[in-house]
Amino acid sequence: MNIYHLPAGDPAWARAYGFSPQPLTAIESKLAEATAAGQVVGWWRDGLTLHCDPAHSRARRTRWTGDTPLAAEYRVDAVPSYWEALEYFCEGELDALIVGQSWISFPAAGREVLARFAAHVPSAADNDATTATPLTLPDCSNEVAGDPFLLNQWGKMLSYAQRYTEAGAAFRQALELNPEYGEPYGNLATLLWNFGKRREAFALFTEALLKNPHRTTTQLNFFDAGHNMEEFATIAAVMEELIPSVPDQTEFRHHLAIAYHKLGRASDALTALREILAHDPHDAEAQALLEGFEAAPSAAASQALS
Repeated sequence: MNIYHLPAGDPAWARAYGFSPQPLTAIESKLAEATAAGQVVGWWRDGLTLHCDPAHSRARRTRWTGDTPLAAEYRVDAVPSYWEALEYFCEGELDALIVGQSWISFPAAGREVLARFAAHVPSAADNDATTATPLTLPDCSNEVAGDPFLLNQWGKMLSYAQRYTEAGAAFRQALELNPEYGEPYGNLATLLWNFGKRREAFALFTEALLKNPHRTTTQLNFFDAGHNMEEFATIAAVMEELIPSVPDQTEFRHHLAIAYHKLGRASDALTALREILAHDPHDAEAQALLEGFEAAPSAAASQALS
């Protein structure tokens, strides 16, 4: 299944983020049961609405509403898109998410694992992998077993602790459990890239983007690796495949034009940029690229002329 062809709001997108949607018919009764038990549930209906019992949610109130009293139903205007709602859910802010007729539960041990991960990130950021003493991590293996989302988080913790073999194994286990989950492909690719296996890494960066083209980190990894390796034919092919399904990603069109230019397809590059500007005349990056391409032949054409 090409998951990136799914429309926004389709609950199957949750699998691209590591979760398993469960079909649900009696939504209102399930929602009442969950909130009565103290859970906070998000419901995506052209916007994200939080549902909870305020009496059970005081400790989490400030995070969402500041000093504003938290009502039983609260619309989160700061989360305007479905993709942002999924990212918000991935941060552990909700116990469950309703999309369409599906219920998506956050892993029971999820917040604890994320908290352990976050607690180690600051020290890990200053950790020189070549000289510093590896971080000592609490053992989360039991909590993450059998859950692709948590295995991916655990793999990142292991990577920060320089336990790279175990990290790679965790990412692979996550993918075995959910092959549609995009992030572990990119995390495994990063490990391989750092060990000089750039060809294998770029293939995984590509797979990560195809599985989930909405994550910014995934996009940056793919483009950085692709430009570094001059894989412009692959960049062009992937962009041609994805753009019809994710037309809101204007940056994809910029990279498509650059790839065309590098491949000597000057006319295609100019056409791509003019189409962007016809839709958005204020796109400064597209305008700058267009002016540069009009003033100079493409890289392949330059070589031919010389």
